[in-house]
Amino acid sequence: MTYQDYETPPAPSKRRAGLWWKIAIAVVGVLAIGAGVIGAITLSSINAAAEASVSASASAAASRSAEASASAAKAKAQADLDQSIKDLAAAVDKTAADAAKADRVAMEKNGWKYVSDYLYYATPTKHFTCPSHYGCASFIVTNTMQPNGCPSGVSANVSFLAANGLSVYSSIRSSGALRPGEQAQLDFTDLSGNGATYRVDSMNCY
Repeated sequence: MTYQDYETPPAPSKRRAGLWWKIAIAVVGVLAIGAGVIGAITLSSINAAAEASVSASASAAASRSAEASASAAKAKAQADLDQSIKDLAAAVDKTAADAAKADRVAMEKNGWKYVSDYLYYATPTKHFTCPSHYGCASFIVTNTMQPNGCPSGVSANVSFLAANGLSVYSSIRSSGALRPGEQAQLDFTDLSGNGATYRVDSMNCY
């Protein structure tokens, strides 16, 4: 048998080329499988992220809606409370006004004259004589509606008037402490000697 009868083995370069081709196909296959797996994972992640985003958005919207409802309820409750306070204050004012009106009607019916702040004066029932040759005036003062009375007394400002109505002299006197309903007599002297009558200009509770 001659040398030519032997089967010639493939050249090393061709063998490597065939091996690299097989490796390339295998790598491509692996990459394709990996890409598929990665694509599936990515798509799954995207879907999960989208679902989470939708869920978060829905949760945020629900939270905002709940906050808005709570804020509206709080505002309504505050408005109702404010209105109740106003209604109560109005009722208290009306009750006080009604009581003051009834008090004034009763006092004036008994001969008292109203000045201000539920302060009244009236001519004393006993005869009063001026302590000097000057003209004078005397009347009783009282306070009916001040809860604490007038701890420092009631003061009155009086003007003495001439026959033509012009003021010729003024005088101020104050009482001692007066509890509600207590009375005190105040005496005023017309040092001008020209007064024909007098006028109570003001009264104050202290």
